[in-house]
Amino acid sequence: MQTTKTHFLNDRNFQVIIISLMVALFYGNTLSNQFALDDGMVILENKFVMKGITGIPDILTHDSFYGAIGNSENLSGGRYRPLSLVAFALEYEMAGTNAFVFHLFNVIYYLLTCIIFLLLLRRFVFKDQPLAAFAATLLFTLHPVHTEVVANIKSRDELFSLLFLLLTLFFLLQYCLEQKKAKYLLLSLLCFSLALLSKENGIIFAAIIPATIYFFTHKKPSSIIALSLPFWGVLLGYLLLRNAVLVPNPNEVKEVMDNPYLLASPLEKYATILLVFLRYLQLLFWPHPLTYDYSYNQIPYVEFSAPIVWISIAVHLLMLAVMIVGFRNKNILSWCLLVYLSGMLLVSNIFINIGAPMAERFLFQSSAAFAIALTAIGIPLFHKLKGNEKLKSITVTVFLLPVIVICGWITIERNKNWHSNETLFLHDVKISSRSARANAYAGVALIKLCDQATEDSLKRMYATASLQYLKIADDIKPQYITTLLNMGVAYSRLDSVQAAEAVWEEARIVSPGNKKLIGYDKYLGEMYYKTGMEKARNKELFACIADLEKAVRYDPNNTNGWYNLGGAYFTTGQFDKAKRCWEKTLQLNPEYENASAGLKALESQQQ
Repeated sequence: MQTTKTHFLNDRNFQVIIISLMVALFYGNTLSNQFALDDGMVILENKFVMKGITGIPDILTHDSFYGAIGNSENLSGGRYRPLSLVAFALEYEMAGTNAFVFHLFNVIYYLLTCIIFLLLLRRFVFKDQPLAAFAATLLFTLHPVHTEVVANIKSRDELFSLLFLLLTLFFLLQYCLEQKKAKYLLLSLLCFSLALLSKENGIIFAAIIPATIYFFTHKKPSSIIALSLPFWGVLLGYLLLRNAVLVPNPNEVKEVMDNPYLLASPLEKYATILLVFLRYLQLLFWPHPLTYDYSYNQIPYVEFSAPIVWISIAVHLLMLAVMIVGFRNKNILSWCLLVYLSGMLLVSNIFINIGAPMAERFLFQSSAAFAIALTAIGIPLFHKLKGNEKLKSITVTVFLLPVIVICGWITIERNKNWHSNETLFLHDVKISSRSARANAYAGVALIKLCDQATEDSLKRMYATASLQYLKIADDIKPQYITTLLNMGVAYSRLDSVQAAEAVWEEARIVSPGNKKLIGYDKYLGEMYYKTGMEKARNKELFACIADLEKAVRYDPNNTNGWYNLGGAYFTTGQFDKAKRCWEKTLQLNPEYENASAGLKALESQQQ
């Protein structure tokens, strides 16, 4: 795609302006979005982030989820990604919990990533082919699969990771090819360090960095190794730091919602992973429909007998062959395939459990290689076009216009889905209809709408609809704690106290000591106290006793419950039990006069 440098499409400033306008146009509507999905865990529920600047030391010395979860036992796998949390703490210090500010910074960082990508391509990858660099950057910038990374604030770790990895390569190649000044090597090492502190994605650059030096310079193997050594040293330092900060947890994750191949046989696991690889490729070529959730059982396990698995094997073997064949003559496609396949391998669950079988955000890094590869394939076709260079440039522009329009429409519409938990969960459950998590979260969203509604008919409608989704989730994955807890809430909104109690008791077995059950127990205590008192007024004393016993069991600090239970025992002649209840009442509230009077009545009666 080499064109005359006088053509305006080749101008660097023009290209930067167009990329900036595209980002503003396609992602501007995220600025009105609220916090959604995991944003709460990394911001609103993270006690270190909510301290602002003073929380930064804790962020740097703890697992990234410690500030939200509050202990190390539940942090399986470990995540040391402090950089995005430091940024969140600074933004909180600046603007509190104003979601607009967090979304604005996400858009800014995405724009910076796209601009650095453009500059890297213009300077080193498509040198003397500025239109090719521009086309590849447009493909990357406009790809709808990036909506999760930009619209979901929590994905700042993905943004930072790729931004600093691109800067790592930019400064490294500048050092190797243009100005062998130590500052560029130091800047590259600094950016690599920041990339690692953003997310573990940078680990694969231990191989990509020497490969990049090989493909884009004329360095000898000894020089390549010498240049790579400082980066390997940084990686080693990061791994030592990570190991020092994170608390080892040898326990295997025993919940399929967080260990996607837990229930699969070894053959099913690897066959399904191959299927997922093909699904990733499909999303790159046709990013529709998009969803936030691919967890159990949205992608059912498959066997090697499935034809789709062998299609994936054939496709990826072909990619591997092209990579190997092109390696010797430094074919750009070979480098792209190395970056793409290594990125996919990192998020494949082959080596470590990453907690999800698939996610659109996992494509962010590899999609950069995809955009470059697609452009590299298109360059020979460009040269075969008839006409002068200006006419060819116009032809390419006309070809890209429908791509821009389609990608823009998908992106803008998808950003709307990310507006809030309610819009996201209720939209995506239609896409991820086989997912236990997606159905459970749709139920959660409807409970919130139920609580916000003012009309009783609407409340019942939302609660009933919530139960439908939660029952589907329970059918897909029995004993999923999120389903059980919220099913009880939905029943409570329909005043089905016994049904709520039954599922919460099941939840208590699945997750003993779950903190949410404390609040739900309070509700059960109040409801059983209410029904117990109604039965007392109707002279149904033994039924009253049964309900009041439950009331004080669920809410042991309910003084009225203990007092009235004592009264019911007294009336039915169970004086010893009445005495214990009134003594408990006075233990909770020594000023409770009726309980004192009851004890005196007992004493006089026994005399």
